[in-house]
Amino acid sequence: MSSPVAPSKSRVFDRAQNTDNLSRLIPDDFVPVEYRGTDRCLDVVNWNIRYFNHRDKTRVDAIARVMSQINADIFVLEEIYEDSLAPVIEKLATAKAGYYEACYGATGGSQRVAILYDTDWVRPKDEVRELFGPGAVTVRVGGKKKDCFPRLPLWGYFQTLPAEAKGDAFDFQLVGLHLKSQRNGKEAIADEDTRQRRESAEALAQWMQEEGSNLDSDIILLGDWNKGPSSPEWKVFRDMEKAKEVAFEKINDDSDFSHLMYQNRNEVGSRLDLQVISHTAYDNRYGAKMGAKVIRWKTVQELFGDPKLKTEISRLRQLVSDHMPVFSRFYFKTRGRTSK
Repeated sequence: MSSPVAPSKSRVFDRAQNTDNLSRLIPDDFVPVEYRGTDRCLDVVNWNIRYFNHRDKTRVDAIARVMSQINADIFVLEEIYEDSLAPVIEKLATAKAGYYEACYGATGGSQRVAILYDTDWVRPKDEVRELFGPGAVTVRVGGKKKDCFPRLPLWGYFQTLPAEAKGDAFDFQLVGLHLKSQRNGKEAIADEDTRQRRESAEALAQWMQEEGSNLDSDIILLGDWNKGPSSPEWKVFRDMEKAKEVAFEKINDDSDFSHLMYQNRNEVGSRLDLQVISHTAYDNRYGAKMGAKVIRWKTVQELFGDPKLKTEISRLRQLVSDHMPVFSRFYFKTRGRTSK
């Protein structure tokens, strides 16, 4: 497995055990001057690992190596078998990449949503749990009611910085998502999938505007949405973006790809892994230039147009995943300049 692509410019700063590998992937151009060389930031990475469980030791090793290279403060993961992240957590600790705790969703069978957080840098302020509950958000298809969320959104309320740290911290709500998948076939089935995703988006938007904002105005929604940012299902978030309530299209580049699916030598995927960030939380990120950034594998990047690309993508899908990680960085701004 090749390591993620590193930009030509980089910066390194000390953090707990000098494990901030992700900083070396971020060019100085994307980092506000006042935050260069500091540890006043939070790194959140989303990644669909494709039917991950602990039984395949080779895959466990590969996933642990990639996560160790990235060593984000929080990982939001999809398609996770319950309790299967224990050997990954052990390997991350052995590699001194962080001491992580895992929380799993209760729905989704072998494809659950999970949140992994570094206990030295992030602490939950409440129990991590699923939103809505089974049967709470439904869509009527063919005269029958159906759950909009095959896997319920996994919610957590977190605070960054070690408990002994003084000064600014960042309290925020995080929601991990894995929305209704795309299914090829009859038009009626495709329309059913679209309606489920649209109703899911509207339920999440309503939660953000009502219950979510009543608790804390800093809200981050991210995961595998199974459709790109320009898809009609997400109209409610585009409307909220126009009203300056959230950031959506401007942080999700529809021309980029995070899902590996070979079509030809120059077209190898689509952008299915997306984020919605409340306007106040967006104030705490340097997102105008960077957006939610996909971490590419060197092998994919270097083989564009090469006949070997299809074979390499197939290998990556089997050994690691058919999705690539997507990260965002949030900075703790000086009090008085923002809501945090």
